[in-house]
Amino acid sequence: MTCRIGIHVVSFESDDGMALLQHLREAQEQPLDVILVDIVMPRLGGLEFIRQAMAIWPDIRYVIASGHDDFPYARTALRLGVEDYLMKPVVTEELSTAVRTAWDRAEALRQAREEACQAGIAAWLTRRGSMTLETAALRHLEQALGSHRHLHLTLYGNFYSPPLVRQPTLPGAFSVFLSEAGLHNLAVHLYASPHRHQAILDATPDHTVTIIHTAPVTSADLLPVLVGNGIRIIRDVLVLGRRTVLQMDAGTLAAKQVWSETDGVQQASLDRLRHEYRPEVALDLLRQILDGTAPQRVKERAMGEYMATVHRLDLSTEWLQSFNNSEAFSAACLGLARSSGNAPAVAGGREILRQVLAEMSSRYALHATLQDYADRWGIHPNHLARLFKQELGSTFLEHLTALRMQRARELLAETTGSVADIALAVGYEDSRYFSQVFRRHVDATPSEFRARMRQGACRT
Repeated sequence: MTCRIGIHVVSFESDDGMALLQHLREAQEQPLDVILVDIVMPRLGGLEFIRQAMAIWPDIRYVIASGHDDFPYARTALRLGVEDYLMKPVVTEELSTAVRTAWDRAEALRQAREEACQAGIAAWLTRRGSMTLETAALRHLEQALGSHRHLHLTLYGNFYSPPLVRQPTLPGAFSVFLSEAGLHNLAVHLYASPHRHQAILDATPDHTVTIIHTAPVTSADLLPVLVGNGIRIIRDVLVLGRRTVLQMDAGTLAAKQVWSETDGVQQASLDRLRHEYRPEVALDLLRQILDGTAPQRVKERAMGEYMATVHRLDLSTEWLQSFNNSEAFSAACLGLARSSGNAPAVAGGREILRQVLAEMSSRYALHATLQDYADRWGIHPNHLARLFKQELGSTFLEHLTALRMQRARELLAETTGSVADIALAVGYEDSRYFSQVFRRHVDATPSEFRARMRQGACRT
């Protein structure tokens, strides 16, 4: 039944504490969020029941209803972490308030636990299974694979595209977004049924989307292999502005295209461009490739070949792969090509970088990109990206993330704001993605970090 405060209530018919404890031991998943316990129960009293039950499912919250007003009972209950101690006869409003408070606490603990499991799984997949997956995270993943065996490995946008402002919500999917360098929008979506790519495409109608579908995933150990091979395939087939679905065999790891919005992908030839030193002719060849239907990796190579051959300049991979649509990519490439690679002097560039860093230190929460800062200071984004690497040894995005994580640590230590509020304060609208990034940088989820700070075990 559901009580009037909106919480589903399960009545356990036996009043025997030992019987309820055995029920908890046999459960495969945490069966309850809140348990209302009497102090006096046959065979096993309420306080001893709570002590033993907490060792089995530590996140269950407890409310005691008792006819004993002795202080030792209440003190023991508080030491056990009981949410409330109500005296009989229990007033309905007091009971409702106590149960709601306990349930809210249970929800917060569950969310923190799920965040930790999701972050652990993301880190494990990022490292292709080379690290040990913690027991709780492994159980979380195995439970998902018990009913969700159809993998849809999905890249939204391009490699090095800025993180999505909001990650797509996919009902019925078990989803983990990976957090590895250059792949901010790579997701592992697990479904109970095959061919759910249309749901993914419908959730992100304005993005380049490349999906690798494979089934079934028979064990957790197979998942890192499938993800690693799927990423290699995506790198080879991605076409900016196109939405593509491929089927990968879980045994041979071979893949074939099963759907695309556009047909007739052709491999552009780079031979003439590599050996063409006449600027106007080379520029015309580059324009043909950029305007054609070649995969994105071919267009990026063409731009790199052109700049190396004609202007003797090496382009940043981060810049080449920082665009979300083919029109912007082509326009930026042609604009750079026509500029003949001219860039401000290094000394002037250092001063610009100093100004950019000063702005970033106070504007880290805004969704300002490398392109935005380059436009503001009148230099090409590729030159600004090179300055970051030369002067700081890091990329623009790495520096921005470091600023955000430092501020997040300070807010977690100094305020009582929720994880979602702190995520927004430092520039992340999706708190789950924020938690994944935070764990990668701090080796703890936001909730774990805050708890350690309160215990004096961490420094900001």
